[in-house]
Amino acid sequence: MLIALHIDVSDWSKLLGVWVAPAGSSGFPDCFYPDPVNGCEIGRGRMEVKGETVPWPAFFWRLQNASPYSACWSVREVDDDVSLPELFESLAVDVANSADDLADGVPGDGFTIAVPGVKMSSSNASKLAAAIGGPTDQFKPTQRLSTLCHFFADEHRMVVVARSDVDQTAADLALAWGLAYRGDRQLSVVLPANRATPTRVRAPWLVPPIRVFVYDGDEVSEPLPMTEHDSIESFRSRTIGQPKVAALGDKSGWVQSVLDWADIAPGVEVIERKSYVSWHVAGRQVLKMIPTAKRLTVIAGVDSTKPENWDPVVKVILQGHAEDHVQHAIVAAAARAASARLAGIDSGHHEHKMQAALHPEQLGLESNWLREFPAWRPGSTHSAFIDFLAKDQRGRVHVVETKIGDDTMLVLQGLDYWLWSRAHVNETNRILGATSKRLPVISYVVASTKPGGAAISMYTAAQVEALHRDIEWRFVVVDKPDTAEGVHPLEPYQLPQPHRRADGGPARWGVRLHRHLVQHAIDAGVTLKRSRSFGNAEQGLVPAAIPSYQQLLADGAAHTHIASVQSSQAFALNLLAPLTTQEWTAIAQHHLQDPTARVTEPVVFEYTDPIGALGEATHASPHATQVDCLVKIQLDRGRTHALLIEVKLSEDAFSTCSAYSSAANTRRAICAQPGPFGSNTQGCFQLANHDREHRRTYDEMLGQPTDEPVTFGCWFRDGANQAMRNAALGKALIARGDVQSASMMLMAPDDHTAIWEQWHRHVSLLSLYKGITFADLRASLVVALHTPEQAEALSARYLLPLDLLAVRHAQQLVDARFPDGVALTRLNPDGSVSYRDGIARLSVFHADADHITFLQPYPAGPIEHRTPRSVWEHNTGDITIPDPQGDPPSSRTISADHSNLDEQTQGELPGNAHLDQQRSPWWTAPIN
Repeated sequence: MLIALHIDVSDWSKLLGVWVAPAGSSGFPDCFYPDPVNGCEIGRGRMEVKGETVPWPAFFWRLQNASPYSACWSVREVDDDVSLPELFESLAVDVANSADDLADGVPGDGFTIAVPGVKMSSSNASKLAAAIGGPTDQFKPTQRLSTLCHFFADEHRMVVVARSDVDQTAADLALAWGLAYRGDRQLSVVLPANRATPTRVRAPWLVPPIRVFVYDGDEVSEPLPMTEHDSIESFRSRTIGQPKVAALGDKSGWVQSVLDWADIAPGVEVIERKSYVSWHVAGRQVLKMIPTAKRLTVIAGVDSTKPENWDPVVKVILQGHAEDHVQHAIVAAAARAASARLAGIDSGHHEHKMQAALHPEQLGLESNWLREFPAWRPGSTHSAFIDFLAKDQRGRVHVVETKIGDDTMLVLQGLDYWLWSRAHVNETNRILGATSKRLPVISYVVASTKPGGAAISMYTAAQVEALHRDIEWRFVVVDKPDTAEGVHPLEPYQLPQPHRRADGGPARWGVRLHRHLVQHAIDAGVTLKRSRSFGNAEQGLVPAAIPSYQQLLADGAAHTHIASVQSSQAFALNLLAPLTTQEWTAIAQHHLQDPTARVTEPVVFEYTDPIGALGEATHASPHATQVDCLVKIQLDRGRTHALLIEVKLSEDAFSTCSAYSSAANTRRAICAQPGPFGSNTQGCFQLANHDREHRRTYDEMLGQPTDEPVTFGCWFRDGANQAMRNAALGKALIARGDVQSASMMLMAPDDHTAIWEQWHRHVSLLSLYKGITFADLRASLVVALHTPEQAEALSARYLLPLDLLAVRHAQQLVDARFPDGVALTRLNPDGSVSYRDGIARLSVFHADADHITFLQPYPAGPIEHRTPRSVWEHNTGDITIPDPQGDPPSSRTISADHSNLDEQTQGELPGNAHLDQQRSPWWTAPIN
């Protein structure tokens, strides 16, 4: 069918409404405007000026060619059985992108193109980014970015600001694009206040956590984040069920012969809608009947405005029984269209053709699937349709979304339908006869527009990998969409190949680590259970960690999923349990910068306060704060320091406040208030212990912060809650005299950018409390303390930087060779001494299997010295190296013999060397 797009004359990126051209010159076109007040009367006024004899298609083309005084018009041919609301939603994106393309065009000769409504300045957007504490440097990837949003980023954070004049469809794209480009950054989206609801509904189901801000003018705020429960509840009020059928009633007798033909004709599928009934062959509508109170409109054939491509359509308006010749004409027109479709003459309408050709068995689903099942998507004022709602052989519901070619919103559309099915689980189970208690699966059925091409867009991979772990998804790739041949259901969480990513980088940390850990185990000959777990927990532990695991098992403190390849508890045991008290002492001395610190007793894993000073456990919930690892450090004068270590491996976030997300919390308004505990310790639902028998004492243990910077909501409603509880436990140990001081560290993989960003953000607030300090413990530092063989194995397993490990082991060799410092002598070409200098420590810059390179500062600037590794590992005595500045060639000698240095240098050099090695031990290299 031919449609006209009504585009805002003052903003060419904004679609106002859509009109459908009748086939001839009579009648009046149907239209859809999501906001009838905005543009509908202007559009109707333009339609009313058409002359009586002018065909509607011709008039539509005239509109497109007219000067854009009060409206812009664009005309195109589209599929004839898509509802106008659905058309509007997809076309709004096309209009916005085409305006962007035009605005970014380069006409040459110094000219620029000014497109109404497309604002290129980011100054206001950068102010909004700054207002939420985000970066203000523009993000500049290799691909062109849409001008519907402004993108800002630094190494750890990304902010996407949607323009104030965007419509709902474009506002939703801010999240879609942000997910695709963020990498491992913390993502915040800033949206117009009246466009934020769909993104807020989706945010609880995306990881790592997304922050959603809204603005009105220059005022920015962060609405209370929706909980998972809130998100699902937002769908509950939307009705469910088969669409109301446009029953033909007694009018069916007017065309009974036509209906009899449709019942027996091969390949014909009937689709019933609220206002019409249509019959399709291989996804192409060949017959349509529209009943009204006194009439029945029948359209037979392909209703297209391009008669050169199709046989003429038969359109009749009946007020009673159709004469025989009319029914023959209707059947003939429908049959010709059906024949052309099945014979391949009509090859268009590819996605509907694929849908019609697909069989549920090809997807591993049962045969009773329901096509175009009515549902709802957030932000929409009309129904949306799930391509297929189905169940598998185990009785589990599948939401099936089909797509040929690129679609930026594919993943979020699937998420919307998944949430809708969650909200209506009892009804969907009843309609499908589904019996499984497991959550639905999203099945994305995709195909490329050309053989061998990518079946998904460059945005899809990062978006689908951001879905919450509760959401199981899979792709089904179709090689030949027109005939649904070559259907390949992939394993859950497997991406179609080939595919590319918008940011050009790898998957985010948690995803790529999981895939690496699985492959690492397979390469080691391990047969994994459910493709993600060892046969038993001990199979995933180094031998020195097994006794600690067995103790946890005896104490009932071993995690349920410790056998998982990405268990953070196994990670903690593998890295921390093998350490000796001497190695723990090295960590303690470096962390506290105290050479007297000593660790003399075994560390405790999964420590829980036996006294329960935080007042957490109740009869309803025995849960109490656990610390992954507690280390008691002995200091001088009989003092004891508690080091609490939190361990993260691939987790996307810290644990959030369960009181905030509780459906029983009737005081959530406090959570929206800034400050610790929403600045209301008496009303805080968490401190009230969910209104159970006694309150929690977090606030009493922490005391008062030294400052209270203004924040968007309670300090501790998000992941800061977990760090706060550990800090409160540390201060509880101090309060009762078990220790005299305490600190908290996070141990995580070096490259887990998202968790480090969150940690530093949380610590910036917790550091305002006196009596406890915070620090980082990069996993690569800990692993360097293991034996070289085990350190290399653990680094390779957990994707810890092997280049740093090599540098650290090389630094250990260098420090052991020259523990008291170095006397460096520069020789002239004739062997005479040019000068001598005392160097407290040689700083290793790079190391590999054959060479060790150290970087040495000189008055003229730093110089890299590349030395054979063999001279460090197998020789003793002086080391002679080429002089990189010698011309003609000369050499330099480094020696442990300081006798040729002046007396002052001889006296000071050993002490300076020892101090430097104490301050920055070899396992923390590279040394600055």
